[in-house]
Amino acid sequence: MADDGYNYVDFAEHVAHDGLAGFDRFADRMHAGSRAPSFPLTRLDDGTTTELDQLWRRTPTVLEFGSFT
Repeated sequence: MADDGYNYVDFAEHVAHDGLAGFDRFADRMHAGSRAPSFPLTRLDDGTTTELDQLWRRTPTVLEFGSFT
């Protein structure tokens, strides 16, 4: 696998060479298990907008964010 600066072959080696530099900027961000602030969401089935806090009042709600690259 080529080292294009985005992926790495060996994570331990990547970290040893300061591969996590800059991650400290995420220290003040939300972490797993934190309650998300309410924000508007568009329903995929009918296009209406609802607030996130209205969803979690009715039923357990899980938000998942990720990158598929």
